[in-house]
Amino acid sequence: MSRRQVVRFRGVPAWAVRDALLALGGRPGPDGNVEGPGWRAELETTQVSVGSLSLAEVSVALAGPQELVVCTLDALRRKLMRTGG
Repeated sequence: MSRRQVVRFRGVPAWAVRDALLALGGRPGPDGNVEGPGWRAELETTQVSVGSLSLAEVSVALAGPQELVVCTLDALRRKLMRTGG
């Protein structure tokens, strides 16, 4: 069963999201997206306002078999987790 899920990351640069996807076995596609073993990630960057701040928001639309999508998104979230300090 195929699945497509979109997640959004705020305050994380697009290059960091792309690097994390590459570290998960992806390869850069000619269109700027990332293709991995059994999955494809489409990236889109927009600016969002939070009060008086403007933050980059990277949307990742991950498509592939349901189990792969769930596992890949879980791994991506762990790679992009940041601690305060």
